[in-house]
Amino acid sequence: MTAPNGIPGDNAVFAQLAIDFDEAASPREDIAFLDGLLEAGVICSDRSLKERFLRRGNQTASEFLFADLKTSIRELDPEMDPESADFRTAAILLAAAYFVGPHVGRLVQFTGYSMKFVADIAQRMRACGLWSDEGVRIDHWWDGDRITGTFWADLLVAEGLVYVERSKDGEELYIPFDPKSKNPS
Repeated sequence: MTAPNGIPGDNAVFAQLAIDFDEAASPREDIAFLDGLLEAGVICSDRSLKERFLRRGNQTASEFLFADLKTSIRELDPEMDPESADFRTAAILLAAAYFVGPHVGRLVQFTGYSMKFVADIAQRMRACGLWSDEGVRIDHWWDGDRITGTFWADLLVAEGLVYVERSKDGEELYIPFDPKSKNPS
């Protein structure tokens, strides 16, 4: 299964490279380490992504992959404003799923988005059981090689507009928050 633009649908290569590097000596070393991990992942990825990466010019692996990820979002929703909170939230969800895992520090480094913005998304996704220390649940995003509406439902979770509740039989229900009280409707 392949996501748009050759992002590996099973994210196995990048998941194997998602090593905790919070103990690096400096932020500059963190970024260099993250970039090295991402470059190794690209080299092990599908041919199309690897070929585009080799033609990237002066971009780092992080910059290349983030640009590719944003292209994928524009393919999913050509009307979405790249400066909007929706777009940035989609970028966080895809970056967590396919490149750096559900780790706030790595997501901030990869995307350049603010710590508060990323941390708020992470808290909501973890509270609903969609993110954990083990990874990001994306199995429900895909029907074969097509992304489903549950990706967009998860985006609403990340934005704090809905939450996930599980029924007794394990079915996940997406329930809107009351916009005035932020309590379930």
